[in-house]
Amino acid sequence: MTGVSPFVRRLLARRHVIYVAALAALLVTVLIGGDVPALSAGALFVAVAVVWSAEFQSRAIRRVGSDRERILETQRVVRSVARRLAEQDTALERLRTVAEQGRAAAEASAVATRHAGGDDRRVGGNERRVGGNERPGTPDGQRPRVLFVTSNGSGMGHLTRLLAIARAGDEDFESHFLSLSTAAEIAARRGRPTVYVESQAVSGLSWGEWNRRFASVMREQLRRISPSAVVFDGIQIFRGVHEATAEFGIPLVWVCRGLWKDAVPRDQLRAWRDVAQAVILPAERPLVPDHVASPLGDEDAGLHVVAPIVGVRRSEVLSRTTAIDELGLEEGKKHVLVQLGSGALGSRSDLERAVVDAVTALGADWEPVVFRSPLSAETRGPDGIRTVREYPMSVFLDAFEFSVTSAGYNTVHENLRHGQPAVYVADANMLADDQQLRATRAAEAGLGLVVRRRDEIAAAIRTLSEAGERSRMTARLSEVSADDGARAAARRIAGAIADNRAWKGLRQKTYDPVGEWRS
Repeated sequence: MTGVSPFVRRLLARRHVIYVAALAALLVTVLIGGDVPALSAGALFVAVAVVWSAEFQSRAIRRVGSDRERILETQRVVRSVARRLAEQDTALERLRTVAEQGRAAAEASAVATRHAGGDDRRVGGNERRVGGNERPGTPDGQRPRVLFVTSNGSGMGHLTRLLAIARAGDEDFESHFLSLSTAAEIAARRGRPTVYVESQAVSGLSWGEWNRRFASVMREQLRRISPSAVVFDGIQIFRGVHEATAEFGIPLVWVCRGLWKDAVPRDQLRAWRDVAQAVILPAERPLVPDHVASPLGDEDAGLHVVAPIVGVRRSEVLSRTTAIDELGLEEGKKHVLVQLGSGALGSRSDLERAVVDAVTALGADWEPVVFRSPLSAETRGPDGIRTVREYPMSVFLDAFEFSVTSAGYNTVHENLRHGQPAVYVADANMLADDQQLRATRAAEAGLGLVVRRRDEIAAAIRTLSEAGERSRMTARLSEVSADDGARAAARRIAGAIADNRAWKGLRQKTYDPVGEWRS
């Protein structure tokens, strides 16, 4: 139809409309009669109006259809981009985990190579290997594996406690570590396969998103390690931990330090059987009775209470002469250890300055030595003051006349176990740990002094600078029991593994089809 106008082509393309219009005009002419040309013109006008109406309607339909196709195409593109971003995010997460695993394994291998003889020298310049020959892990099938999971916390307590339990359980199981602590490499340097995962605070993610990603990491580690048990140390078990262990049918043991502040929620601990197979509570003996240390008080909650757990055994503490030599301290002086916490929840520099000044004021033969935690961002102490950054610091305690420290669980109980006189300056910034109660009970038992205000620091330091007062306190400290809670905790973990293997589940019977039904 070359040369025909577009309108005519569109009109001819709608022949059914033309036929209807012509038929209408014919019927009008036959039935009404009269002026045929006029009637024909009217019928033609009606036909043209119908055609134009159909054209407008067709355009509208095509426009809506085109818009719908564009919307659908946009949706497809958005879904495709979102899917690719999710795949890239998962891939990056896996690459990060693999990289951390490789780094930890390389460090562990290097340490194992350097210390194949089990010597008791420093590792990495400012870390001490304790315990002689720690078994690095045996071939598959000889011992069950246990995955130790630590929260990040504000100090070294969670990691130190689980390292002590892992060492105590070396005869029973092979230990692996998954830690949120930025000091996780310490576990690798002790021959433990270790993976570090950034905490929610470090990642900057929301709790919901972080929990989702951490659950993915947990499942990957459970598939890779195939542990017979998972041990978690922290105040609240992360959702990703208890959901993943339940999904894989692996027993979960919760190590839960006591002396919680009143404001800390206890709902999960009260219902611990919903998320774990056992709860191990390291005691606060001899400072407080077990029912006071327990976050649930007198409730019969079925918690498994063990003696205090510390990271260093008494036989591993160096003699005074050796400790002074290794720290590079002056032999003729009296040294005071200043250890006021990691600073993770706020600087205590003002208190530290007050302690240093008070020790210096005792005379030229006294020297303050400031300890810096592996977690601390600060590496230097006050100007002109000697600073040490050793781990574990408790092996050097005999180098000091006494300590001025925070009142965290590990610090206090290592002082008690190893007979170290101390002035305790409780850290009120702790979110869950009631350091003030622990310090107060130590003072009431004659096992330390407690400072509640800054203006009390100098008087407490002068008191412990007197040899007679230190001797009396040392005598009281010598009466503290040396029971090892780490070994009891390891036995409970081994028991959870045995219980899980012995339990055969619900009785089941399967019926196979034997043929078709016949009438």
